[in-house]
Amino acid sequence: MLLRLQASSRGKCRMAVRASLSDSADDRSGDMTYKKATTVPDCVPVAEAGSDWREFRARLVASTRAATAAASEEQTSSSSPAADAGWGTKSSFNQLEWAHELSKPETGCLLLAHPYMFRERQTYFYQSVILLLDHGPDGSYGIILNRPTQYKVSQIKSTVHELLALFSENRLYMGGDCGDTAMVVLTHRSDIEAVTEVTEGVYHHNVHGAALAVAAGKAEPSDFRFFAQYAGWAPGQLEEECKAGVWFCTAASPALTLNAELSNGRAMWHAILQVMGGDHARVSDIVNEVERRDLRAATARLQQATEGRSSSSSSSETLVMEAEQSLDTPQQQPN
Repeated sequence: MLLRLQASSRGKCRMAVRASLSDSADDRSGDMTYKKATTVPDCVPVAEAGSDWREFRARLVASTRAATAAASEEQTSSSSPAADAGWGTKSSFNQLEWAHELSKPETGCLLLAHPYMFRERQTYFYQSVILLLDHGPDGSYGIILNRPTQYKVSQIKSTVHELLALFSENRLYMGGDCGDTAMVVLTHRSDIEAVTEVTEGVYHHNVHGAALAVAAGKAEPSDFRFFAQYAGWAPGQLEEECKAGVWFCTAASPALTLNAELSNGRAMWHAILQVMGGDHARVSDIVNEVERRDLRAATARLQQATEGRSSSSSSSETLVMEAEQSLDTPQQQPN
């Protein structure tokens, strides 16, 4: 079976963009107020020559959090062990899973959809995690990291079908709803020719470049992740959506951004919020509890609906279908 990329119905300008959210009640986000850390640690990391500023900022946030925790526990030490843990070289720090809030979007950041958003329309963005590949005055675009499809890359019918055959076992991800036949390739390999750095440790490429690297024996197919289409915003659109609370803007380590075990659905959305801690972790906890409550309610309704049925009249597949239809939360994309 071959999968043909479907043309997007959205309007085109210089770059295809997402449709703006309406002002309907279904698409409004709730008021979320975050407490800001105010304790400044006595010792802060020093930005050395050649340091990545995102990593430096993450270290500073970690140091501030450690100092805040130490103050709340009435510790007298001016240096918390938690602040120093894993602080070796730049690469070793980025191998840790860290994430913290940003005040506005930037290239390389993650956008986490507000839990109240995209429940009725554009449901592929529900609890999505988007890697912002580029952000500037001309607009923004990125890819959804946690929407795998049931297709393999080799099943795509395109002009580069022969090249894609090298990646017969690679899962195809839904990157967004823009870009007709666009294909974005993500990798952790910085030593491959012509890759574009998104943020330190995260790079994107094209199909030809990835295929050449594999054919030459310089890379393995598993070094690449493929995304059909992308999410796009017109100039100023993303900033307005962030101000409205549609997205949580987050800086995260490559270890978290590229974690393959978290790329299969909503687990990534929850994991990043938990790593961020504080109010963000509480948002994840609340959503988990609501979803468990909805599942229990749906199960109860299903049991009531199936009372009196004979076991032969209702197969397990039918029961599963009825349970999914009774859930209030939208279903994630097929794995």
